[in-house]
Amino acid sequence: MKQLKLFSMKNTIEFGGSLLAGKRKTVRPFDSTKPLHLVLKATNPFALLQNRKGVEQIISKYATKLGIHVYDIAVNADHIHLVIRGRRELYHRWIRAVTSVLVRKIAGLKWKFRPYTRIADWGRAF
Repeated sequence: MKQLKLFSMKNTIEFGGSLLAGKRKTVRPFDSTKPLHLVLKATNPFALLQNRKGVEQIISKYATKLGIHVYDIAVNADHIHLVIRGRRELYHRWIRAVTSVLVRKIAGLKWKFRPYTRIADWGRAF
């Protein structure tokens, strides 16, 4: 006879966004040796796309300032995809700075969800 497992000890690799609806608070999975796929979702469409150059400049400026390595940036109509790497403390400072400066610079911009992150591997997922 096999014993029942009451708790799942499976490590999750993604956190945030619409996954948080109705869930209790947990720690964001983070690995400083692997890249992190990050999605920032805005409420109003085309607010980010109209200010693409400014968005990329703000992200790059604060990344170099706070020690985050940005591999790729993709600005879409209502969301931003990023592939970044850095330490947890630096990530917290960087994401707080970038999201607040973007809201301040772009008129009418509001974030729909908390940032979605997923730990990517260096192969196809990267």
